[in-house]
Amino acid sequence: LLAINLGAIGLLFLLSRASRLPDPGFLIGLFIGVNFLSGATLIGINLVFSARGKPGFLKPPEFGRLFRYSGIVFWANIIQFFAYRADIWIINFFLGKSQLGIYALSAKLIQLFWLVPVAISTVVFSYSDQMEDPHWLEELQVLLRLLGWASFLGGILLCVFGRPLIMLVFGASFGSAVIPLIIMLPGSLIYIYNIILASYFSGMNRVQINLAGSVLCVVIIVSLDFALIPKWGIDGAALASSLGYGASGIYAMARFRRLHPVRWQDLLSLRRPDLRYLRGFFEKSLESP
Repeated sequence: LLAINLGAIGLLFLLSRASRLPDPGFLIGLFIGVNFLSGATLIGINLVFSARGKPGFLKPPEFGRLFRYSGIVFWANIIQFFAYRADIWIINFFLGKSQLGIYALSAKLIQLFWLVPVAISTVVFSYSDQMEDPHWLEELQVLLRLLGWASFLGGILLCVFGRPLIMLVFGASFGSAVIPLIIMLPGSLIYIYNIILASYFSGMNRVQINLAGSVLCVVIIVSLDFALIPKWGIDGAALASSLGYGASGIYAMARFRRLHPVRWQDLLSLRRPDLRYLRGFFEKSLESP
């Protein structure tokens, strides 16, 4: 799978070096081809290395469950993609490319807060077989609290040093990106809970929760974009995104609370044992060869 994706990246690199920009049709074909080859590779691996020690394949009922699960995941990802991009399209329609460039910088900087949670979410999904274990659920809550507070502290630093850093790195012309950046910050920090819990729900085969959260997010962002951008410009778009992302994160936490007897404080309030847990984790990491 790595070789397939590296081959696609290498092809795009060679085309760019040859000053030949591929058209959109080529890019779509390349995307479909990479995904087709990846799927064919996984099927081949399943045929060769079956758990029974001989070639095997999914039975018709298993295919049905697979397509139902993957179909919901597909539509949830498509809808969430529109939630990420809708503000860009609507700003370009109402305000033009100059304001779009400023807002896009704010959005990209905000998404840096999601890099670590996205990486951790893949690890959370890999523990699907332990998700009913009460001890594992307690550790998941510790993880949510630590991530939430670490992101909150990062947000404070961004509010304090955001303007000078943006002007230093990107120039004074992008100084106005600070206001939409700060407006987007609260909802984007709450959205971190959705990133982690979405992997949990996927592992528990409750992907319909992720689909509902994506629909909620895109409906809020798109409707408020049309209402606020003509009046408040990119600041209105930032508010719409903040409210959409925040609602998605709160919805994910509310659904998690319906599945398990936990309080809001269990997800949000940092505790002293959490810091001891974090210190023990780093100590074990340093001791490991």
